[in-house]
Amino acid sequence: TFDQMFNALAEVCNLFTPQEAGTTFARQAMDQLKGEALKSDSTKYVGEFKANKYHGQGTLKEPDNIEYIGNFKAGKQHGQFTVIYPNGCKLICEFKNDESYGRLTLITAGGNELKGEWRDGEFQLDK
Repeated sequence: TFDQMFNALAEVCNLFTPQEAGTTFARQAMDQLKGEALKSDSTKYVGEFKANKYHGQGTLKEPDNIEYIGNFKAGKQHGQFTVIYPNGCKLICEFKNDESYGRLTLITAGGNELKGEWRDGEFQLDK
């Protein structure tokens, strides 16, 4: 049955427990899936999977309602991202292996833009 197949796939993927209902997959290629996963902490991922990890275009929404929209590589944020905060602020930045780096733009809820870059682990505004 579908439930048995889902439970077996969930255990192999190690992305979520088999009891977490509502996760769906659609076959995209032999080793790539597209679908969604709901983890036990209520983190939700919708997008592409490869080799049992988030891989390709996807959206990750954390329990605190911060939403990451962008590219994933081998389960990590990697590439261009838009991060949307519950207060309406948006951050447009690059990630490499789950770490933000390089140039970024912060757009406030009121529409003001702040530009800068990550230096030594901190956000430095342009002068």
